[in-house]
This record gives sequence, C-alpha cells and structure tokens, in this order.
Amino acid sequence: MNIKQSPRIQENRIIENIISRFERNGKIIWRIALRVFLLLFLIFGVLGSITGFNIYRLFNLFKNEINEKIVEEFKAPKIKNTIEVIAEKYSYELIQDQISPEVENFRVQISNEISELKKNVIQIKNLTGFT
Repeated sequence: MNIKQSPRIQENRIIENIISRFERNGKIIWRIALRVFLLLFLIFGVLGSITGFNIYRLFNLFKNEINEKIVEEFKAPKIKNTIEVIAEKYSYELIQDQISPEVENFRVQISNEISELKKNVIQIKNLTGFT
C-alpha cells in the first residue's frame, strides 16, 4: 500500500513546491499570464484577420455574381420589352407634364407678339396714310 501512495505523496510535494514558488514570486504568474494572453491574442487576431478577409472576398464574389445575373436578366426579351414600355410611358408623361406647358407658353407669347406687331403695323399705316 505504501508503494501506491508513494507516487501520490511525491506528486503532492511537487505541486506544493510549485505553488510555494508561485506564492513567493508573483511576477512569474503575471509574466506567464501576460505571455498566454499575448499568445492567445496573436492566434485569435491572425485567425480573425484571415477569416475577415475571406468573408470580405466571398462577399465581393457574391456581389459580382449577383450583378452579372442582373445584367443577364435585363438582356432577356421579356424584361427588355417591359423596360421599353415603362420608359415610353414615362417619356410621354414627361412630355405632357413638363414640355407641353412650356410649348403652350411659347405659343401664347408668340401670339401676343404677333398681335402687337399687327397693332403697330396698323398704327404706322394710319400715321403715314398707307392702306
């Protein structure tokens, strides 16, 4: 029975010796803790950077693929025709809502100017005696 306990007693002595050394010199604990922390920080930092870069690269690949598919779909006849119909409708509305009023204003101004010119011509004829 002594033989089986002997390694255990020896193990306990080793553990007590290590603990007493740590207690006497607290700086060792802080050095070890700092090194462990820096090592973990370095490992997780590198892994995080690699993972982040890969996610960014995959996101860009996904975005480019989606853009290419959208361009392909817009080339399809059905969508192309729909876009043309919508563009035609909005261009007609643009002409009706914005350009037509300006044209009408121009016509009114020209009509007024012609009326003024006719009055001036009549006045000049009356003053000079030409009929």
